[in-house]
Amino acid sequence: MSTTKKSQRIANDMCQEALRDTLMKLRDAKPDERGELARRYAVTITELEKALAYFEFFVMPWDQ
Repeated sequence: MSTTKKSQRIANDMCQEALRDTLMKLRDAKPDERGELARRYAVTITELEKALAYFEFFVMPWDQ
């Protein structure tokens, strides 16, 4: 594997890890009680899950 490809793989792995870490932090921070803030967290979590799925589907296969 070339140095450029290795560095791209490392960068992609770091991005994926950052997305997953952010998702876990949002899930932990989401209020337990029902309410407007909990709904906003839920929507944000759903959108971040979609972004992570897009990243893993469209970006990650290209660095192999």
